[in-house]
Amino acid sequence: RLTMLILDSIEAARDWRASVRQDHRVGLVPTMGALHAGHGRCITSCSATCDVTVVSIFVNRSQFGDPNDFDSYPRTWNEDLTLAQQAGADVVFAPREAEMAPLMAASPRHAGPLASLWEGRHRPGHFDAVVTVVNQLFSVVRPNRARFGEKDRQQLAVIRTWSTIEWPSIVIDAEPTVREADGLAMSSRNVRLTRAARVEATTLHRALDAMQQRFALGERSTRTLVDVGRSTISPVFELDYLAVVDPTTFDEVDRAQSGTVAIVAATIDGVRLIDNVSLVEPSKSAT
Repeated sequence: RLTMLILDSIEAARDWRASVRQDHRVGLVPTMGALHAGHGRCITSCSATCDVTVVSIFVNRSQFGDPNDFDSYPRTWNEDLTLAQQAGADVVFAPREAEMAPLMAASPRHAGPLASLWEGRHRPGHFDAVVTVVNQLFSVVRPNRARFGEKDRQQLAVIRTWSTIEWPSIVIDAEPTVREADGLAMSSRNVRLTRAARVEATTLHRALDAMQQRFALGERSTRTLVDVGRSTISPVFELDYLAVVDPTTFDEVDRAQSGTVAIVAATIDGVRLIDNVSLVEPSKSAT
């Protein structure tokens, strides 16, 4: 395997992109670093569908409502490079903030109605910041495909809706959530959990799993499903929301059906965790 290429400037990335054969499909996996096995799965899947896989690493300050959250976000550069290469990345694009910030400021993007719901309500401006940085990454890397994790399910829906308008030629792929052995969704934030909080954190997935099981038994009232979930989540959590929503619009629904999504966000010891699961009927839950 050839050595993975590291591009640390926009100019270098544009020059590299201009050198790629036109018949080669370029895939992009946008990340903020602190890579884990979930990112690794994204990279591996991307490399299976593309000729060249680019992993971007950029901690986007404007996505963080709290400056302390930005400052405490883990930076694990050497480990990230190792994981990216082992997972199948050909290129790592790690632009500097001094380069990216002016471009994003000059070309802000808006995430649309989806951005006002759920995560958007709790983190005003967050999704606008996400699509603004993704817009810059798309404009530099010019990928044929881009892959995002389903753990950030609302973000995936925002990017799909937005990119259909602004970047219709780019295929947006989704990577299923990767979990720890006990069900906790892998997240760069998990390293900040205390040992006690880490134990309680598993109740988020258990709650979603309990909702799925009740759905599989025939329950369709989302009020009942949410009550089942609430009773499972550890009282130590400060719950932001637990709801059942349409997978495309993220509007809350009264009656669940196969494909609707149960979403949750909650904070424990100052660490905010999110998770989701698609509700599927028994015959379709073989996966």
